[in-house]
Amino acid sequence: GVCGEERVMKDGIWSSLGKTFWIVPYIVVLSLVDIFLATPGSGVLADVLWYGVWGKISSGEVQTIVLSLKCIGGIFLFAILFGREMAGYFGSVSSVYFTRIGSRGCFILGKAGRICVFAFTYTGWFLATEFWIGIRQVADRHMGVRTVYVLFLLEGILGTLLVLVCLAVNWLSIRLHVTVAVFLVFACVMVLEYVGILFFDSSVNVVLNPLCANYRIVEDAGIACGKLAANGCYLGMLVLGMRFHVCRMDIF
Repeated sequence: GVCGEERVMKDGIWSSLGKTFWIVPYIVVLSLVDIFLATPGSGVLADVLWYGVWGKISSGEVQTIVLSLKCIGGIFLFAILFGREMAGYFGSVSSVYFTRIGSRGCFILGKAGRICVFAFTYTGWFLATEFWIGIRQVADRHMGVRTVYVLFLLEGILGTLLVLVCLAVNWLSIRLHVTVAVFLVFACVMVLEYVGILFFDSSVNVVLNPLCANYRIVEDAGIACGKLAANGCYLGMLVLGMRFHVCRMDIF
């Protein structure tokens, strides 16, 4: 409705940044066993962080499905929180708003930039919480270069994945209800997740599938760079596609 659209348009940067904190209680609730029953072991902190975020993907393990759902749920929590960051401007108030701006293309780029800021902030909270949980599970709590490297990779890969999913939801929400948009994007993510597990050891799948989190990404710098580059390309194509569509759609 109009009230909902006006509320989206009035959301300030600090209010929106505050919503990124919602990932913290979500992760804490789903990790209560790890928080209260974990005992320090001989594991490596970098490995604990990686598998804590993505889960140990191996076919046929029930635990794999549960751990993967934690990450997927976090992705869609972000999509729900920011799924109308752009789409809220294309309702009954769109003709009033777009007569006041000079360029629809700049509008899309600006909103995509905002979503990137929110996504990487959200990922930062996600990783900070996982770090707090993970450090309780290892005896050696030394934060070496490998741990920093894994945190960097997680920030880059998960952050761009959040942006991709959220932009897709926003794009679809221009024409569809946000609930329908989230459902359609969720279906696509689940297909990619299935493909990611089915072809888990394929190098092509590891690099090109945003939902494949094979540990080879950590072990091979070339694969890591390819993964980040692929996600960046997807992001660029999605933004350009939205810009092309919005610049040519009939708003008035």
